[in-house]
Formats: sequence, C-alpha cells, structure tokens
Amino acid sequence: VSTQSGHCGRGLHSIPSKFKGSGLSLYCRNNLKFKIEKPFTFRNNYFECLGGKLKCDIGNVNVIVIYRYCRNDKQAECIKELSSFIDMISREPSIVVGDFNYDTLKLGDEKFTNDYINAFMCSGFAPMINRPTHFKGQSVTSIDQVWSNIVTDSSTSGILNVSTSNHFPIFASIPTSAESIENGEDQKITKVHNISSKTIDRFNTELANIQKRKKYRLRLCVDTTA
Repeated sequence: VSTQSGHCGRGLHSIPSKFKGSGLSLYCRNNLKFKIEKPFTFRNNYFECLGGKLKCDIGNVNVIVIYRYCRNDKQAECIKELSSFIDMISREPSIVVGDFNYDTLKLGDEKFTNDYINAFMCSGFAPMINRPTHFKGQSVTSIDQVWSNIVTDSSTSGILNVSTSNHFPIFASIPTSAESIENGEDQKITKVHNISSKTIDRFNTELANIQKRKKYRLRLCVDTTA
C-alpha cells in the first residue's frame, strides 16, 4: 500500500482526479484475487478512501487505505464520518492502513485523538503500530497506522528505518489462512459505550465470568461521538 498517486496497472489501483494535497494508491500482486469496491473508494470533505476485497482462506477480507486531510475546525464531523465507515466494515474481517494525521502518542491528551482511537477500538480493531512514524525537525509523531480486526497470534508489524520522506514506511504481516485465525465461535467481543456506573457494572460482570467461558476479547470504550 502506498500513499502516492499513480497510474493504475494490472495490480496498482488509485482514485482518479487527484487534486493537490491528496493521492492514494493500493498495489496487489497479480496472483491475488483482489477487487476494488465502490463503497470503499471515495472522497469526502474529511478524508479519502481506497479499498476492496481480497479473497483468501477465511473468505473475503476488506483491505483499505485512508488519508485524512480535513481542517482542524472540521474534526468533530470527520470523526463522525470515520466512525460510521468503520462500523460498516467491522462486520467483516478488515485491515485499514493509512496516514490519519492523528498522533496516537498523544492518547489521553487530545480529545480528537482519543475519539479517533475509540472509533476503531470500539468496533473491534486493534492498532499494530505504537512507535513514531513521522519525523520533522525535532518533532516526532505517530500518525501512520495499521488497524486490524483479524484475531490471530501470528501477526507481525513494524516500522522500516528508511528515510525516503518524513514518513517512515510501516508494514504488517497478518496471516489469513484458516488454521491461523481463532475460531469465531470461541471468542466474544463485549462493547461498552458511554461510561457510567451501569455500563461499568456490565463490564465487571463479563469480566467475572471469564473463567466460565473459553476465550474473550473485552473492550472498555468511551463513545464520545454519541
């Protein structure tokens, strides 16, 4: 996946009509069964998105790249649009990669960074990059990210120390063979929104029953967009 615009070849896909300050492309090897999907390929006032479905052992996997370019005074609207999109794709195995221009190193310090992270995590996605990816002068930020809702212990990810631009390349290796993915019947996702004494009690009840069931994925999330 690349955040550089380019012409579409057999395995290279991009959004037409690029304008200044934008540009996405997505490359897939020709021997992979990948198809661009219109619902995943668009531009709005907040971000642009390019994606499709990759056919593999576990079925179709959504592979999507996003670039966020909205102004600071439009961030609330951006988070709302992004949350709706993430909720839609979360119903299927999905991998989302891109330059979101939210610095995850500022988790807990900035409202919209918190909202961005909660939008993904409350829909069952986990971040795969937790180190700085962008360097400019003395400033370092982590604004490039890979999000995945595919549950496996065999994933690897990292950052390549190659200074071709201010952004260091990031990568993730996520197996999609049937034997590498945890059985969906053996896992449970509990989503808790709008933190209150009632929802905390609900979360604690699920936590107390953890020994009575097989495998869990429990998430305590604050839905600040509701």
